[in-house]
Amino acid sequence: MNCPLCNSDQIITDKGELICRNCGLVIEDHSCDFYRYHLIKKNDIVKTKKEERIKVIKLKKLTLISRGYEERVLKNAINELNRLSSKLNIPNFIKDEALNIFKKIRKIKKRLPIKATVVASLYAACKTYGMPRTLDEIIDSCNKKDVWRVYKYILANKVVKNNFMDPEVYLSRICSSVGADEEVFKKSLEIVKRTKEHGLLNGRVPYKFAAAVVYYSALMLGRKLSQSKIAKNTHVSEVTIRNIVRKISSVV
Repeated sequence: MNCPLCNSDQIITDKGELICRNCGLVIEDHSCDFYRYHLIKKNDIVKTKKEERIKVIKLKKLTLISRGYEERVLKNAINELNRLSSKLNIPNFIKDEALNIFKKIRKIKKRLPIKATVVASLYAACKTYGMPRTLDEIIDSCNKKDVWRVYKYILANKVVKNNFMDPEVYLSRICSSVGADEEVFKKSLEIVKRTKEHGLLNGRVPYKFAAAVVYYSALMLGRKLSQSKIAKNTHVSEVTIRNIVRKISSVV
């Protein structure tokens, strides 16, 4: 571009204006430096993308840290449940239910004391299955107030199912744990229904009754399933099994 007045090619840009350096003529007012504008915008975009990438990386790291922490918490909870269950002779199906309760509570509220939550979950599982274990037996080295607070929280949030008072709930698990087949399971269901009609369930612990029913069903079908095997897998004494079987045989 040349100056229209002096024909000089010494044109400069100053604050958006095109000015002839030779004669000082303002050739154009408020011109826009599109190249500079483009560079600024491009740099802004690059900067923004970089900031977003940093945010995403940080978020991923936090997610991994959180996931890793929860995995460690769950692993410790399982170890503690295994230890307590072994110490108190608590069957595996009750221990499994305790773990389910623990997981549900952790999803609802993570700030509860972890060990107290483990103990409260096991206590809740024992209560729902009718397992005679007091809080003092399970509590171990935990703060009793903390355990009681978590247990109340479990009840308040309805984490524990209410259908465990029915022996039918336990039949499948007991049959599976002692290696009983499908016929024994079906026969057990029939016997439970018939004993209900005669009121034999009144005042009895459901899972103990279910254990005796499985044994009696196997006996009726000629299966080789001993009282000792049932007792070992359900933690129900052989004496209790025999007493309940005696009652069942009187109505079936």
